[in-house]
Amino acid sequence: MGVKRVFLAVDVPAAVREAAARHSAGVRRRFPGARVSWVRAENLHITLRFYGEVEEAMLSVIADAARLAAAAVERFSIEVGEPGSFGTKVLFLSINDDEGKLRHLNAEIEAASAAAGLKAERLSFKPHLTLARIRSGKGVGPLVEAFLGEDFAAIEFEVREMVLYESRLSPAGSQYLAIERFPLGG
Repeated sequence: MGVKRVFLAVDVPAAVREAAARHSAGVRRRFPGARVSWVRAENLHITLRFYGEVEEAMLSVIADAARLAAAAVERFSIEVGEPGSFGTKVLFLSINDDEGKLRHLNAEIEAASAAAGLKAERLSFKPHLTLARIRSGKGVGPLVEAFLGEDFAAIEFEVREMVLYESRLSPAGSQYLAIERFPLGG
C-alpha cells in the first residue's frame, strides 16, 4: 500500500482567491529577490486538520471521521480579514470567526479522529489563510512589514463543506488533489 500526505480543509471562493492574489502581488513586485514561496491562488485553503503521511488503508478511516464531523455542524459564515504573520516564517490572512464555528468544526474533527484511533493534533488550532512561506529569514523584515501594512478589505463567505486533500510535492510546488468532499450538516 502506498502512503499519501493528506489534510482536511475549507476551500475559499474565487473572490477571496483573487483578492488574496492581488494583495500578494503588490508585495511580490516590491521584493522580487526575497526567498519566499508564494502560494498559488488555486491552492489557497484554510487547513482544518493536517494528518501528514498516512497509509492508503487509513484514508477510509479519516473520511469516516470527516463525514461524522461534517454531519454534526451546520453551514456557517466566516470572514477572511487582516494580514498577519507567524514571525518571519509565514504570511497569512486572518480568519474572523467570532462565533467560534470553525473552532467548533475543528473540535468535532479532533473528537471523531481520536475516536477512530488517529493520533491527536499537536498544535493548537489557529485558522488562517496562508499566502506565503518565507524560506530565509534574513533581511525579510521590510517585506513582512509591507505585507502587514497593506490593507485587505475583509470578505465574508459561507462554509458549506470541507475537503479531504492529498498534497503531492513536486519541483513545481505542491499540488492538492481533492479525494472527497463532505457537506456540512450531513
